[in-house]
Amino acid sequence: MYTENADHRQTVEYFIIVIVILVLAAKLMQLRTPRRENHLAALRTYGREVGLRIELVSDLWGVDTAGATPAVRYLLPWPLSFDTQAGFISWTLVRDTRRGEESVWHGWRWQNARAPELAGAALGEVLTQLPPDAMAVQCDRFGLSVYWRELGDMNSVAKFLSGLKKIRNKYIKQ
Repeated sequence: MYTENADHRQTVEYFIIVIVILVLAAKLMQLRTPRRENHLAALRTYGREVGLRIELVSDLWGVDTAGATPAVRYLLPWPLSFDTQAGFISWTLVRDTRRGEESVWHGWRWQNARAPELAGAALGEVLTQLPPDAMAVQCDRFGLSVYWRELGDMNSVAKFLSGLKKIRNKYIKQ
């Protein structure tokens, strides 16, 4: 009878040890960074390294729609020597919306003024290279931007950066 109690006690002790280990493992797993967050951090770091400014945007262009998915603005700033004060026209092209004026590119609509002719060909090229989750392309006094949900990879960033640089060069050489 004495050995039965000792065996029982030893089994309970092992059981308690296993429970403690499982609880600790669960807590450690909660501390691990999710894969998606690591991916976003890598994309944004790469964007900053290649000269883009990364901004979180929760409400695109002041349109507060319930359930709207937040986006990230990847901004290629103008050079310091570029003057955006005199005669500069801001424009925005938005994908898959019914608001605004139709553009020549399928699925894209102008939300305010149209882009000047000098940006037209380069803009068409940029739109074909954008990832499917890119929501908008914008030109404002801060620079040229792509609004993106970040479902792509580094290659997506490199492609739209190349396109934004082409558009920027058209403005600068004007």
